Amino acid sequence: MPIAFESKETGRLHLRTGTFLARDGSRKRELHTPHFHPILNIITGPPTQADYLNGYGPLMANGGVWKWLKRLTLRDVGVPYSTDEYPDGASTFPEMEGFLTQVLHFLDYHISDDMLDRWLGTRSGRGRTIPNYLREELRNAPADMRPRRQPPFLFLDSGGYKLLSSQQIDLSRYGWRAVPRDILNLQLAFGGDFLASLDYPVHPAAPDADARERFVQSMDNAIQTLQLLKDSGREDADEKLVYLAVHGRNRREMHDYMRAILGRVVDEGLQDRPFGLALGSLVPLNSSPRALMDSVRGAMEVFHRADEIDPSLDPSRIPIHAFGVNSGLAPFLTLMGVDTYDGSSFVQASHNLTYLSPGGFTPWRFETLRELPCGCRGCTLIKRGRWENAPRGAPTEGLAAAQWIMSPQTESYSGYFEWKDGYVDHQRSPPKTRAQKDGLEDTPPGVPRSYFYALLSLHNMETGLVMAEMLRSAKRGTEPIERLIATAASNIKHRKVLQTMTSIHPELSEYMWKVGVKRLGSRVTTRPTHVSASTSRPAPMQMDLSGRPVEGRSRGSAAAEIQVNAHLGPQDFDILSTDYQMPRVPVLLLLPCTKRKPYAESSTHRFIDKSLRAAGIPMGLVHKVTISGNYGPVPESFETTTNVLAYDYMLHTSNKDRIDLVAERTQRFLKQHEGRYDFVVGYCTPKPYRKAFGLALEGRRNAALLPSPLRAHTVSEFRSATNVAQLIEEIRKHIPAE
Repeated sequence: MPIAFESKETGRLHLRTGTFLARDGSRKRELHTPHFHPILNIITGPPTQADYLNGYGPLMANGGVWKWLKRLTLRDVGVPYSTDEYPDGASTFPEMEGFLTQVLHFLDYHISDDMLDRWLGTRSGRGRTIPNYLREELRNAPADMRPRRQPPFLFLDSGGYKLLSSQQIDLSRYGWRAVPRDILNLQLAFGGDFLASLDYPVHPAAPDADARERFVQSMDNAIQTLQLLKDSGREDADEKLVYLAVHGRNRREMHDYMRAILGRVVDEGLQDRPFGLALGSLVPLNSSPRALMDSVRGAMEVFHRADEIDPSLDPSRIPIHAFGVNSGLAPFLTLMGVDTYDGSSFVQASHNLTYLSPGGFTPWRFETLRELPCGCRGCTLIKRGRWENAPRGAPTEGLAAAQWIMSPQTESYSGYFEWKDGYVDHQRSPPKTRAQKDGLEDTPPGVPRSYFYALLSLHNMETGLVMAEMLRSAKRGTEPIERLIATAASNIKHRKVLQTMTSIHPELSEYMWKVGVKRLGSRVTTRPTHVSASTSRPAPMQMDLSGRPVEGRSRGSAAAEIQVNAHLGPQDFDILSTDYQMPRVPVLLLLPCTKRKPYAESSTHRFIDKSLRAAGIPMGLVHKVTISGNYGPVPESFETTTNVLAYDYMLHTSNKDRIDLVAERTQRFLKQHEGRYDFVVGYCTPKPYRKAFGLALEGRRNAALLPSPLRAHTVSEFRSATNVAQLIEEIRKHIPAE
């Protein structure tokens, strides 16, 4: 049965509800919108039966936090809730009906061509898809685990952003190229229900020429993907729904791109194929919610009048997805007409020990909570848990015990935690060795620390799922959408978004005045300041989406003084080719580069600077050099040079050549300036940069690589109080005493 989508407006603020309908054998599958697709990493290790003792197959066996999240969301969904503690305004904790995975995520786990073939049969054609694995898990699950009845819908992103940001990811070892046909074949091997076309997101500060090139290529790829699936001759082709990527840096560009791609669909005679539209290039705008929503508005202005482009285009049957948007913007997205959205911030927040407030998105510090005001599965398992092998003096019950386990105090505590909560009482980790299988020894029961991070991630995920359910209820009229909008606007970053929304929907502003919007902040203005979106049109974009060059420059709302240039490579900056002379200092401090530039303005570099100053470290005795994944060493005085500010590159663990280049340049830098420093300290947690640091410092007697030992390659480890204290102690050893 082909995947069908149908939506209808409720009549309240032009909201619409929708349903995806498909079949799995004789069973009907449904996904109701609006819906939040959590991002999950699925292939996180070799396809081995690593946890056979606990009855899990290979899909659930690897991946640390991801292993536990997969079990709790894809199979064991019957873990009970504390149903008397629903978030305010929610009537239930909804089941995850669909999730998203980025189709190239397995590259982060060193999956070889042979191993991927063992997973999916990509080379041999055995055809074991992810849904096959999930059905097998559900069939084999013990009845007392109360498994879900059917696999959720699987949304497969194309991995275009990973290919762009890592530049030299080599797909040839798998026999592929970064072209629509190969990416589509990989998506079909995964077995996804929703397949996103291969696209190339555009940074807000990208030069117009680069943006135009990516827009044209993404649009060509989208049309080609839809045509390839139509011509594939596959029996299951009708069971797949292709999402065509839509990009733009601002309202004008999104408006024109949407109009152009819908026109291409009609011109190519593809409007009879089910398809969706996925709004991209939004991730960099998350820090500027008003600019993000303005871009979405540009696309939706065209979409809602798609039948004006051609009568065969029926917006009620075309789903709209938003890639990588902060879940706190969900009420505003729904108000615009977006049906689904995705995100992985729920995991990132847990790594930083951040607990999202139930029913909203206010971040709280997990370690400071005195109680868990939520009855979701993650919170329930924490609250009713007991730590059986707790050391003397440590708390043993519920939240306090979990906080102790996850705190820096336990970093020296090795082994597994014997945690009883009704779910993992009989878990055994790590899996038995061959000797253990032969009965020579036993492995004590217990779970690793990653289980507790997974429970915190699960709560944060449930927050997003609950918000989507509240929005569905609002559309049915059981919960005022206006109240959810007001809740979202309680975040100060969203106040200007509220102002934009009230200019589009004057009836929303009337509600806000009734409830006393001044309580949200004195700077909010809810009176309409612009004409309605139905009559407002953006100015024509100075960009020809057919690829023809045009004069002039489009002024994006997020345009920066320095334009991002994705073509900049190692040849465009090399400190070794300059006449730079490092100052004479006792300690040289190496830090990994950051997404934000100049590096000194990033939160991580400011955190280290603040920590050292608070510890009384004289900053004149420490010289910081940033190690860029693109260029190698970048001294502080070069952080504001054009090519350092403008590059857009992320070092990836699979890019061995670039890791070696960064390490080699760093080695030469250290040798060139030998005698200008007494000791070098590398402080780094991201895995590919940690590898480069290790190679660069290998064999040096006057060097230390910290944190040591490194427990996990996470941001929380970078900011860990224990690890920072270790850094401070090491620096103090090598600077003159006061």
